[in-house]
Amino acid sequence: MITIKKNFEFKRALSRGKYVNGKYFLVYFFPTKLNMLRFGFAVGKKAGNAVERNRIKRVLREAVRLTDFPFEKGYDIILVWKNVLPAEKVNFHLMKKDLDSLIEKGF
Repeated sequence: MITIKKNFEFKRALSRGKYVNGKYFLVYFFPTKLNMLRFGFAVGKKAGNAVERNRIKRVLREAVRLTDFPFEKGYDIILVWKNVLPAEKVNFHLMKKDLDSLIEKGF
């Protein structure tokens, strides 16, 4: 999995990309001319301290890793955490289920 780290790439995907609203997070899809899928994860400071934010990102990263996307290449995908659950209640199965439903809605 290739991650997006540059601020301008996040801003471009968030401002010009199509998004799907889920229960726990938003998923932004932005088409690119690259031959790969790239992923970005955004968790705001209201979610908690660094340990809690990183835990949420680890769970989201694992859910993305195990998800089969209907497209193979050419997209930047940003997952933005909505801060509806405390970090200790974040569950892999909930995130995977929500991500699968969002992928079906998005494409």
